[in-house]
Amino acid sequence: LDAAERAAMVNGVWQTDGSRHTVGKRMIEAGKDGATVRLAPREGFPTLRVAYFFSGTHRRASIAEHLKLLCKKSGFGLHMVEVDTLVGGKDHDLLDRDAQQEWLRRVEAGEFHITIFAPPCGSFSRSNYANDLKPQPVRSRAHPWGFPWNRGGDRKRAEKGNEFVLFAMRGIKAAQQAKRRGHWVRSFLEHPEDLG
Repeated sequence: LDAAERAAMVNGVWQTDGSRHTVGKRMIEAGKDGATVRLAPREGFPTLRVAYFFSGTHRRASIAEHLKLLCKKSGFGLHMVEVDTLVGGKDHDLLDRDAQQEWLRRVEAGEFHITIFAPPCGSFSRSNYANDLKPQPVRSRAHPWGFPWNRGGDRKRAEKGNEFVLFAMRGIKAAQQAKRRGHWVRSFLEHPEDLG
């Protein structure tokens, strides 16, 4: 593996986009059009417009870079907007309802051909059950939205995870609305399996 791909591994374990390996990375500089990844198409080929929600910081081992390579090979152009507080700060805060509504409006308007949702899975991951160290589980298969006995930080952690997943669900529904209006739209959701 080259150094960029190894950056996504910590102690031999692949890390998710929003994990500790992204801490300390600089925010991505987006163009005036909001795109963080751009690629011009070959003559006669279209440009894919992509929104990648919960993208984490930009790095060579990311979905954005691999999609850019695929587009380059096939001749397609790429206009990708990576949406994450590590990228766009407050405007990309998907816990903020106003920011959520603006992104959902853009998806429903058919602005993007592809929407990718990769909500942080920390509170949903089975790794919370691995040992007695923190963070401890805040949900289970019987209580997928959080244990009723969660308090304080555990309750906030479960609620934050829920809000991100609910936004992804609303985003997929917004993309379906755009599709019903005649726009070409595909959605992808990356999230861990259930805790059963």
